Amino acid sequence: VAEDHRARLSAAREQLQALHDEVEKVRASRRVLGQVAEVGLKSRQLVIPRQTIEEVLKAGSVPFEALVATGLLRESPDKTTAAFLHLSLQEYTAALFLATLAEKELKQRIRADRDDPSYHLTLTFLSGVVASKDLWKGEWIFEALAGDASTWTSDQQNVHLKLCLKCLNESLESLNQ
Repeated sequence: VAEDHRARLSAAREQLQALHDEVEKVRASRRVLGQVAEVGLKSRQLVIPRQTIEEVLKAGSVPFEALVATGLLRESPDKTTAAFLHLSLQEYTAALFLATLAEKELKQRIRADRDDPSYHLTLTFLSGVVASKDLWKGEWIFEALAGDASTWTSDQQNVHLKLCLKCLNESLESLNQ
């Protein structure tokens, strides 16, 4: 009986380890996919050259095929480019990646992008993602968005205030779910 119990316990451990390994692969793929999404957004590319994606992949152990297998990224027939199925998916995926960054790097990225209207939806998504997971990080977002408000022009004040309100609304929506 004890031998049978040990055998079942060993099999269960192996299954648990295999499941853990799969979860880690999914997490790694999601993080790299977020990096690819952000690189595409930063370079204003909806269609991302395969070479650019391969450069992001060099740092990790996720193959290109794993990114395509997520269903969010579609490879071109000639295999030279790839694109997210929709811009909003790309923005949301980039937000998921940004939410994993440490405080200093996250604040730097937000400050660098808060004046770019094409990046505002990503920052809005980021607010919602962070609010649902870590309220302290949510505070970092608003600190970085506000920055040194005393140096803003009136146009910047209007743009930043609208962005802060959108981010606040997204944060509240996430908290209410």
